[in-house]
Amino acid sequence: MKKLFSILLMALLMSVSLGLPVTAQDGLIITDLGTLGGTRSYAYGINNLSQVVGYSDTIAGQTHAFLWEAGDMTDLGTLGGDVSVAHDINDQGQVAGYSHISSGQIHAFLWQDGTMTDLGTLGGSESSAYGINDLSQVVGYSQTASGMYHAFLWQDGVMMDLGTLGGTASFAYDVNELGQVAGYSYIDPREYHAFLWEDGVMRDLGTLGGGLSVALDINNKSQVIGHSLPLPTSGAMDAFLWQDGVMTDLGTLGNDGSVAFGINEQSQVAGYSRTTIEQVLAFLWEDGTMTDLGTLGGSYSLAFGINDLGQVVGYIQTASGEEHASLWTVSLPPASPEEQIDGIIEHIARLVETGVLNTGQGNALQSKLENTLRQLDKVNPQAACNLLQAFTNQVQSLVDGGILPFDEGQLLIDEANAVKSQICP
Repeated sequence: MKKLFSILLMALLMSVSLGLPVTAQDGLIITDLGTLGGTRSYAYGINNLSQVVGYSDTIAGQTHAFLWEAGDMTDLGTLGGDVSVAHDINDQGQVAGYSHISSGQIHAFLWQDGTMTDLGTLGGSESSAYGINDLSQVVGYSQTASGMYHAFLWQDGVMMDLGTLGGTASFAYDVNELGQVAGYSYIDPREYHAFLWEDGVMRDLGTLGGGLSVALDINNKSQVIGHSLPLPTSGAMDAFLWQDGVMTDLGTLGNDGSVAFGINEQSQVAGYSRTTIEQVLAFLWEDGTMTDLGTLGGSYSLAFGINDLGQVVGYIQTASGEEHASLWTVSLPPASPEEQIDGIIEHIARLVETGVLNTGQGNALQSKLENTLRQLDKVNPQAACNLLQAFTNQVQSLVDGGILPFDEGQLLIDEANAVKSQICP
């Protein structure tokens, strides 16, 4: 999920701003996603194709999961009951959530291409899904045969119990492309801690000092976000970012209490925070700064998800007092050719890190791009264009030779062509 290119963002800005109820303020576009016919809707997840999932009241008075795309909100149905909720969506358009079944119990589901599949349970009567990655791994929590709730990882039809940190219950909320799972677990009847689960081992991430913490999202850098009770404590939790063994308090928008719900590959964090005792507002945190995302005329807003384009989803109170799913899109200037080339170099580095390319292949591609940057610095656009053409030729050769997957190769070529369109005579 995983690449940020401003040229794509600008295209998305154009698409989401046509014919939709939006407002623009301080470089921010806020889009009201509407409802399924009722008065309320809430968005929880967004992928890198700007597809949004959540739930909405229907005109019949039921609550159904939805998929929103380019202005259209689609009802995803249920597993037989009256209620369904979608929490996350991957870049293949697969959706994870939970639904009431005909007997009224809650079961985790995986929705794909119009079909909602019941994922079952860990032996008990209920389960709920909250996260899904691009490998179709789903995480959440389920009641066990003994009646306790345990975090699970579901894959290829099998639901695996992830255990606990020693207490009786655990809950999983997200899984990254490495199969790492973030959530929280009780360590005793009165204390629970955020965890990072990997390869059968559940790691206690600690707290901000107050004894309680909850992890809600994880990116492919193994950065984990959530909220924790700090010391000295006011009774309110603060949003945190955990990385390499260190848990950092992200602060608030001015009053006690903040919650981090989503993090992307650029380490941008979305959530909500109190600004006053009475008011809660969605925020975007980046590089130590927490920015208020505002509302659509109402008094509060909450953010729950963020994609790699920096688009944030959640819900807002409208001017009429209703609660509607919303999409915040930051209006950024287009990236410079140099910035775009730096992004391609990082893309190649990830392909080497994951073993798609070997070091020699990666170095050869990156060398052409670094030489392109030198030619741009010398104000020699024709030489830069020639180097970019040599780069795309080499990428195509790797694709033709079966070394580089077609999708990855085409993406690299498209990225290079986007730069050429700006600099070539």
